[in-house]
Amino acid sequence: MKRITTKQFVWSSLSLTLGCILWLLPGDIWSDFAPGWIVISMLIVMSREGRSRPLPKLYIVALVGALAFCVGVVLAMHRFVPDDWRQPLLRVARYPALVVPLWAAMIFLLFRRWRHGKTDVADPGAAPLPPKPGPLS
Repeated sequence: MKRITTKQFVWSSLSLTLGCILWLLPGDIWSDFAPGWIVISMLIVMSREGRSRPLPKLYIVALVGALAFCVGVVLAMHRFVPDDWRQPLLRVARYPALVVPLWAAMIFLLFRRWRHGKTDVADPGAAPLPPKPGPLS
C-alpha cells in the first residue's frame, strides 16, 4: 500500500468526518449525501495512476453486483417493509454507537496508511541492490 501525503490525509479525513456527521443527522436529505462524502474521501487518497488505470473485469463484476444488491435492498425496504418497521431500522443505522466506531476505524486505517505505508522514493544513501542471477549465470 502506497503512503499518502499529509495533504491527502487531511482532506480525506475531513471528507470522511463530514460524511459520518451527515450520516448521523436526522432527515433523509442529509443522510443521502453521506455516502458521497465517504466515497470522495476514498478518491482523495487514490493516486493519479490509480484513478486513470482501467479496472479489471473482476472488480467491475463485483462493483455491479454490490450496486445491484444495494439498490435491491433499498427498493425492498420501500416496497415490502412496512413504515412502522422501517423507521426503527433507520434509527439503528444512524445510531452513534454504530457510526462512531466505524468512523474511528476508518480514520485509524487512513492514519496507518499515511504513517506506515510504503514509500516509492528510494533512500539516496542506500547501496544499490545486486543484480538478480539469470538462468545463464
